[in-house]
Parts: sequence; C-alpha cells; structure tokens
Amino acid sequence: MYGQYGHKVLNYTLASGASLSDAIPVLGANQVMIEFATMTSGTNLKSATANAYIQVCNTSTGTFRRLVVAGQYSAGSGLKDWEVPQFSGNRIVMGPTATGNWAYMKVEMSISALTAGYSFAVHILQ
Repeated sequence: MYGQYGHKVLNYTLASGASLSDAIPVLGANQVMIEFATMTSGTNLKSATANAYIQVCNTSTGTFRRLVVAGQYSAGSGLKDWEVPQFSGNRIVMGPTATGNWAYMKVEMSISALTAGYSFAVHILQ
C-alpha cells in the first residue's frame, strides 16, 4: 500500500550465498530509491564494500539485464552500467528515472551475502 504522497517501502533480503535479489515490482514508479544497510564483512556480506547494480525486465521470470545510463560511456565497452561503485552501505541511492518504465527490477551486488543475509529497502514514489 502506498503511504502519503504515493511512497511505498518494500523490504528485501539477499539470501545466503546470493548476489541478486528477487524481482521487485516497480512499474509506473516516478522515482525508485534503494536504501542500503551498512555492509559488514563477515557478518552480512563477504566484504565490507561492494558495487551495486540495477537489472530490469518486463516480466518477473524473464531475462533481467543491467540498466545502462544513457549518454555515459566507459572506455572499455562503450556503455556504462548504472552502478554505485565500491561503497560500504548506509546510503539511500536514487535509481535512474527509467527504472519505473520496466515492470520489474532486481538489485545486483558484486559480492554475495553470508548466512545472515543482507537486507535493503526499495522506496517507490508514485
């Protein structure tokens, strides 16, 4: 259910050994923000820092692909993935506005969760 001003918060946990979240419904969102908890090496993740990416798809079971930032290019591939590079959590990060044009998104981490899992929240503004 959406709260005041169309703000909905969805809580997710990366399962033990996982580096990719379940499909998160975001269709029609004006803005998507990801609230990352503090990353603790040996407690919830295998490292205290990680890169985070957004993957999108039109179905919850289809092939998810990383979202690319339009107009930004890296020297190696010619395209630049949307990412939060080498951070340690404890941040709320705004995703690209294009995220809401897709039916579903997944959060991908460059390292996997430990037994305790890694929890984060997705804020959707309508």
